[in-house]
Amino acid sequence: LVVPLLLMAKSPYAEADIIQPKYEELILDLQKILKEDQIDTDEEECKIRSKPWSSYHRLYTFPRAIVFPESTEEVSLIAKLCNSYGIPIIPFGGGTSIEGQTLTPYSGISVDFSRMRNIISFHEEDLDITVQAGLGYIELNEELRKLSTKNPLWFPLDPGPGATVGGMCACRCSGSTAVRYGSMR
Repeated sequence: LVVPLLLMAKSPYAEADIIQPKYEELILDLQKILKEDQIDTDEEECKIRSKPWSSYHRLYTFPRAIVFPESTEEVSLIAKLCNSYGIPIIPFGGGTSIEGQTLTPYSGISVDFSRMRNIISFHEEDLDITVQAGLGYIELNEELRKLSTKNPLWFPLDPGPGATVGGMCACRCSGSTAVRYGSMR
């Protein structure tokens, strides 16, 4: 079996990274709206965030900071600030994707949803639930077992341990139960 291969050239974005002072200004503005423990600028941690563990892609750029919003309002403020500086946002859920969603060809700010794990509303009679993006699907099913009073309810998609609902929506997840129950659309 002959498999065609391509030479991987250096990323054209590596040298044309967004100007450093914009990041410094953005981080100062983020510090005004977020608590100290909601911003991480450690370079090694940022590098880890920029490359999925299963990816063969080379790392040329990485996010300049990781922010941990705790509410929808904070996500909105972060998005507005990044937009005003022209800085990309890279959402981060469980970090389990294999499609390269966390790669950062333009650098940017990683928005980690791990602190947004709440159930906002549950309507058993309508068979719907509203959750924050960082809630894991395994945790969601555990909560559904507790909340269901009439009939046992569950969220049938099963992409793999560690996946969050936000990431599942972003990737149109499927998993081992897709043949019977379908995939996320």
